[in-house]
Amino acid sequence: MQRRPRNPGFGRESGAAKTADVPDALLRQARKSGQLNLSNRGLTKVPDKVWRVNLDVPPEARSVSLDCTEDDKWWEQTELTKLILASNKLIEISSEIVQLPALAVLDVSIH
Repeated sequence: MQRRPRNPGFGRESGAAKTADVPDALLRQARKSGQLNLSNRGLTKVPDKVWRVNLDVPPEARSVSLDCTEDDKWWEQTELTKLILASNKLIEISSEIVQLPALAVLDVSIH
């Protein structure tokens, strides 16, 4: 019986930066509440769309309906004031953070 060789890369991330995509539903909630929690996601880099959360046209705005409910008012968004990036593997914070002028709390603990 012949043994298979071990996979030396098993359980390890590749050398490329991990910038997991942030779900649109999470960004939609952040635009409503002003808070975004991306803790414990193994990120080495913050996705660019986080820095532009209040600048880019959200996906829900691309198909406009006159039959909107209170929850559908995408134009009534709150600027991001709290960003939690704790327990990730961040190496640096992008200079794009200037796109979040209302940011009052930035949690980058435990890196």
